[in-house]
Parts: sequence; C-alpha cells; structure tokens
Amino acid sequence: MTKGYRPQESRPTPPVSTAADTDVFTELRDQITALHSFVKDRASEQVTTPLFWQSIGYALGHGEACIEHRDVVGAVRRLEWFRTEAERWEDHPNYPARKALNALGKCPTCGPIPLEQHPQRPVLRCSNCKEFATLQVGS
Repeated sequence: MTKGYRPQESRPTPPVSTAADTDVFTELRDQITALHSFVKDRASEQVTTPLFWQSIGYALGHGEACIEHRDVVGAVRRLEWFRTEAERWEDHPNYPARKALNALGKCPTCGPIPLEQHPQRPVLRCSNCKEFATLQVGS
C-alpha cells in the first residue's frame, strides 16, 4: 500500500436524507418561525432592549442554519429557546401552544376527552388515560 493520494472511491458516501427527515426539519422550521413571529409581536407591544431584539434575530438565524445543515440538536435547542421566551406571554390568546391545544382538543386514544397542558413542558396529558402527546406549535 502506498502513501499519498487516495482515490475518491475510498471515501464514504454522505448519507441521503429521507422524506421522513425532511418532514422533521420542515416541522421544526415551521415551529421556530411561528414562535419567532409570536415573540417578535409580543416584544413590540412592550419596551424591550435592543439586545433582546438582536437575540431574537440571532436565534431565528441560528435555528434556520441548523435546519439547513441537518443539525437536529441545534434546531431543537433554538426551538426550546423560543418556547422559553414565548412563555412570558402564555396567557395571550395568540400563544402558539394554546392555539395547538384548542385545535387538537381530544385524546388520540380516548377520543373527545379534554386534554390538560403540562405546567413545565410543551406536552398535553389526557385527563382519562394520562397519555402524553407533544404540542404541535404553529398548528
């Protein structure tokens, strides 16, 4: 075996993203965009510092870059950042999680049983079977 140049065939081929992966990233992008719009609109109603506006733009750009580079961990971190910021205004009627809760409105297992929102996490819990379902933000 000789040292030096290696032909292209010896390199592994990059993974090809499947349709399921694309759907996950599209869903993440939609959720990040919905939360960004909500936080931006709520922040314009109050006096906020320029640093806050800068951080909103940075978080959106970083989230989109993570999605473009297929970095699920980074995109989910940005989504969680937006969820944390949006919780300031969780009593607002346009709160994305509340809109999703109203749109969902029933347990996938039990049927039209009311769902309760978990106090610390973006999940719903059925009052009958206690099954958890994640909130689809931006629905």
